[in-house]
Amino acid sequence: MLLRYPWSIRYVRGVECLRCNGRHMLSETIEELHRIAARYDCGGLEESLRELHELFQMDMLRVVVVGEFKKGKSTFINAILGEELLPTGMVPLTSAITVIRYSDTRYCHVHFQNGKITSVALQQVADYVTEAGNPANEKAVSFVEIGIPSEVLGGDFLLVDTPGIASVFEHNTQETRKYLDRVDVAIVVLSIDPPVTRDELNLVKEVAPYAGKLLFVLNKTDRFSREQVQESASFTCSMLRAALGDKADIEIYPVSSLDALRGQAGGDNTLYEGSGMKELMGRIEGLRSDEKAGIVMDAAARKVASSITALESVVRLTRATLVLPQETLREAGLSMSRFFERLKKEKELHLFRLKGKGETLTQELNNRWQDFEIRAIADMKRRLRCLADSGDFENLAVLDERLKRLIKEQVPEDIEKWQRLMEAWLKEAISVLGAETLADLNELLSMIDVETQKVFGTSFQGIKADATLLPDPRLYLDYSESTAFFLPGAGGIIRFLPAGIGRDMLISRYEDRASALLRRNAGRIRHSLAERIAASLERFREVYENQIEERKHQILGIISSSQQQLEKEEALTKARLAEVDADLAKVARIRERIMTDSPKQYSQMFERK
Repeated sequence: MLLRYPWSIRYVRGVECLRCNGRHMLSETIEELHRIAARYDCGGLEESLRELHELFQMDMLRVVVVGEFKKGKSTFINAILGEELLPTGMVPLTSAITVIRYSDTRYCHVHFQNGKITSVALQQVADYVTEAGNPANEKAVSFVEIGIPSEVLGGDFLLVDTPGIASVFEHNTQETRKYLDRVDVAIVVLSIDPPVTRDELNLVKEVAPYAGKLLFVLNKTDRFSREQVQESASFTCSMLRAALGDKADIEIYPVSSLDALRGQAGGDNTLYEGSGMKELMGRIEGLRSDEKAGIVMDAAARKVASSITALESVVRLTRATLVLPQETLREAGLSMSRFFERLKKEKELHLFRLKGKGETLTQELNNRWQDFEIRAIADMKRRLRCLADSGDFENLAVLDERLKRLIKEQVPEDIEKWQRLMEAWLKEAISVLGAETLADLNELLSMIDVETQKVFGTSFQGIKADATLLPDPRLYLDYSESTAFFLPGAGGIIRFLPAGIGRDMLISRYEDRASALLRRNAGRIRHSLAERIAASLERFREVYENQIEERKHQILGIISSSQQQLEKEEALTKARLAEVDADLAKVARIRERIMTDSPKQYSQMFERK
């Protein structure tokens, strides 16, 4: 059952001039930008363009499956492949990116962050891609590559399983974010119950600019009636429409991944067709046959857009330094070095304020934790007393069981309710802190731009830090540390005492045990959230340091290279300047060509700020 709505987002299918002239022109454009970048100090831009060219030449449709924790992503991928290839379960499983491609023979290669590659048996994949086998990615896995002889994949289809956005583990989210700029088609896995959440809507808005095509899967339909599925799909569509805009072209596919797997395993075509997977697979096949070229070209063109602005800034600054007399450039270099020393003090002041905000946040967390403990313990004692007063418990064994049952039911409920409130509060607080950090960082980057403009007449103006650099503010707890507990009866010999004496002793013991349980579990939550605050602050600090140092390194590196160039023979310097002018003209022609022949809404991506 496909529910298609005409009001979803239709991203521009690529640059018109690139469509007219085909893949060859876009490939040449990327290669030309890479050749230019190789002649300058462009940070990671040269490597990024090289990787983009390699991926574009592969002509692969990269289908990336994203979603939140517990939505059934891995089960869904297994249903696509028709076999239980990836591990599934009720706790967060995916710890590393998993890339699945076609191969005549089955294999599993683990790519580590240090560049090492190890071959392992497919049965061992859980040791590298799950939190149980690879907690917090302690094995430093970059990604896992699996090859299988699947007709679904063919030779031009990469299927990628990602760690859950907003999963309980922050490193999962960061690994997924790093892969977003490689998305051709994004399949967003949602579920019917609960309905689409605010965090999922934020996820969709985050993925949308990167993806050439968005498909939405409404998973776990086997648990609900057709009417409930329709109702949930309509609600989901309305929420996506509000998030993405009235002109969006949302495609929602209600699917039961579990039924699809069972149907394929048991040869039950009725079960498989009823799962909704057949319609989705037909759509994916249509993308491969009819739209792949446009989607792949669009994804590459988006990367070209951002690369042009960054590269042009570097080339312009290089030219500005080369036309200065040698002594003037030396003075300009000293001036910029002194400026960065002054900026260092300003940066340290900003980071000191950030640290203070983090300490204030931690103190607020502690205050909320203490308030909760006081209120929750007092409330639990009141409930225990009320229960004991609600009946004539001459049989203390009955009272013992009733008190124990109350604690087992109420303590987890109180803890989970407080947990949700704390997560919501802290998520918002971290979001605000992140926005303030970006504003402070961009203020310093603007100061660098102003100084560079003053000294050289050009700058990196318009190239700013954005929210993708920061950690995801959605904070979840480690569900492996649940509130479940073993609570032995407190009665013992008390059960055999006279009712009047034993009753008070029994209540007192359960009050102590309930208080201890509340303190222990609330303390665990407080500790987990405090660690999240510390981790977020550390990430904010790293972003601050890295962005400032990268800009400083670029500018001083360009000055240094130009100083060395000016020390050479005049003819060599003139040749270098001519090369820079030629490169600047090439970048300008690329920009002009794309802006002239592109749709208006796409051309905006190439406008210089």
